[in-house]
Amino acid sequence: MPLKQAEAAIDLMSNENIEKLLSEKQLIIWKFIQGLEVFSTGDVVAGTDIPRPTIKQALDVLLRFKRIERIGQGRGSRYRIAE
Repeated sequence: MPLKQAEAAIDLMSNENIEKLLSEKQLIIWKFIQGLEVFSTGDVVAGTDIPRPTIKQALDVLLRFKRIERIGQGRGSRYRIAE
């Protein structure tokens, strides 16, 4: 039951204004990737000078909020803005 509640909360928050839900660095990353069609973690590191672990965490948050989609797995993973 708690998992279903958590998923419902994420779905509800996903429909909110994303800027209200993100930290300052997550918001910088979100704004940066909006100008990209497909991107990797390395692309975001190069474009923002934010440390890789912070970017990975932010991308995980955006995946949970269904704002981005992962393409592929592992080191070759790329991302794109969700439609």
